[in-house]
Amino acid sequence: MLPHKAANRIRFAATRLPGTIDNFQDSALGTELPLNHTLTESSVSLLHPLSVYVSGPAPSPVTVIRKEKTSRNSVSLSWQEPDRPNGIILDYEIKYYEKEEQETSYTILRARGCNVTLNGLKPNTAYLLQIRARTAAGYGASSPSFQLETSPDSAFSISSENSQVVLIAISCAVAIILLTVLLYVLIGRSVPNQSYTV
Repeated sequence: MLPHKAANRIRFAATRLPGTIDNFQDSALGTELPLNHTLTESSVSLLHPLSVYVSGPAPSPVTVIRKEKTSRNSVSLSWQEPDRPNGIILDYEIKYYEKEEQETSYTILRARGCNVTLNGLKPNTAYLLQIRARTAAGYGASSPSFQLETSPDSAFSISSENSQVVLIAISCAVAIILLTVLLYVLIGRSVPNQSYTV
């Protein structure tokens, strides 16, 4: 971008950069101007920067997705930012659907960060999920399909949130039983056999 000043007018001529120039935006006035627009000094203060948005390539696909927590009706996920974001990531689009429905009916969520919880899922059901990132240049390619499953709908099923508590409770119960048996055996050996005669 090369500025030219002549007789109280400023003209910006675009030079070709990688990508395409979409528009000018005056950050002081908050207005967008078409390409090759002539600006006067009264419309743009030289004290405020003039931002030019250049569209580059879209972000590369998200490749690392992790399942954090699973319950009967929800799954929490996290992922890593794309290897090549090619700009500032504005948000992520998460598309998921039941595996058996083959994408005939799907749900789309948007997330600003690298994690999300999918709620309202069916118990004991397999889902396929894809994530794609969005920058000012648009959406990147979708991630490869990631399969996840919800927990079964059973009175005896243990959600992942409670599994540690249950494991600790079972360990404590086993330790108490073993300690009781050990004390019974030790006390039984220390008491001498007494015979009584009548």
